[in-house]
Amino acid sequence: MTKSYIEGFHTPLVERLESLLETLNINCIGLMFPNQGPVGIVQLRGVLAERLAVPTVIIRINERLIRNQVWFERNDSIQPPLSPKSKVMLFGDAATSGASIYRAALIARKFGANCSHAFVVFDRLQGARERLKIKGIELFSFIDRNFFECHGELDQSDIAHDAKASRLEFESVRAAV
Repeated sequence: MTKSYIEGFHTPLVERLESLLETLNINCIGLMFPNQGPVGIVQLRGVLAERLAVPTVIIRINERLIRNQVWFERNDSIQPPLSPKSKVMLFGDAATSGASIYRAALIARKFGANCSHAFVVFDRLQGARERLKIKGIELFSFIDRNFFECHGELDQSDIAHDAKASRLEFESVRAAV
């Protein structure tokens, strides 16, 4: 992957996120961390920190103990960024059913934070936006499935597979985290 390709992707993505943070008066970004290793999320956190003057937290969606679910840098000068004064925008790679985003919002809300917005790089257009809206979360995306369909990047097998994708995952999210 060439540097110009990466810059061509990162710059507009970060500019879109920066615009939303300003418009919505967001003061914290919650990076959703499902099952992947921490390397990618730490790098992403670095890219965002370089451009944005907003604290970030990593929200571990699948952890069982709440004290381990939110990670942030700890030292004498840094206080936990999640509090009743926090207005958090969740950030993730993709939205399908919306279950992971909703789970992350529940975790942020357990810390007293206002968490009513999420931003994903890619919206698969499989119902996340509608389901999250019912739960009081507005979903924004950088690109969505229509982009790839319009550019002929999806074939019929992709479309048929997505039509069968389970949408029950969202309803299985426990209300108590």
